[in-house]
Amino acid sequence: SKTANFRTGDGTATNTNENTEALPGVTVSPNPIQEKVLRFEVHMPMDADCMIDLTDMTGKKFMQTSSNLHMGTNQVLLDVPSAASGMYILRLQTIRGSVFSKIIIP
Repeated sequence: SKTANFRTGDGTATNTNENTEALPGVTVSPNPIQEKVLRFEVHMPMDADCMIDLTDMTGKKFMQTSSNLHMGTNQVLLDVPSAASGMYILRLQTIRGSVFSKIIIP
């Protein structure tokens, strides 16, 4: 399968699906996050149930949640008060594939 890159505000979100128009676009801002709140926008090509998870660089899943996102731009806020400083991978998964973005928690 092909890999496509979506440019985000402060990094690159990568997906592993050939039909890139069917996947959401993710913009994390600010990155590094501030005040232990992860803020990001998700532009959805259609209404979809999504699984959102945050994994540390050792592969340990820090948090997981699900959300029903609507076609168009969605604002998502996730509190991560117990997150240790470091780099994390944000994954947004739909039935069409997954999009990944690197997140820095200071």
